[in-house]
Amino acid sequence: MRFFFKDGAGRWQIINEPAKRLFHLEGIPWKGKTDMELAELHPDFREIHEAYIADDEKAWQAKQLIVVEEKMVREDGYQAFYETRKLPLFKENGERAGIMIIGRDITAQKAAEDRIKQMAFYDDLTALPNRRFL
Repeated sequence: MRFFFKDGAGRWQIINEPAKRLFHLEGIPWKGKTDMELAELHPDFREIHEAYIADDEKAWQAKQLIVVEEKMVREDGYQAFYETRKLPLFKENGERAGIMIIGRDITAQKAAEDRIKQMAFYDDLTALPNRRFL
């Protein structure tokens, strides 16, 4: 599990160790930085941080928990999938107080889903479409 907390201005305030490793933030002064400031520190993650900003805004606008699936490609080409839950928090006057973000790796789940689809619609031996596919 990866846990983040951003304040109402979108500045990272709390992040656990697995999330630090994922974003290569060990030894970097990440606290109080926005996603775009972090993207400047690690340009490889620019797309991800831009997507985070958009998803954060969706959560703010929805004013409730949202769940998004995200794909990340590591430097070595490995693709990982994450289910991210974002819960916006508001002050009594309606101002943004912060956003809690919890992410979990669903790569194995996605691989199993793909295998089930493959088995359901294609012949195992020939890999040709079966009747169900047609």
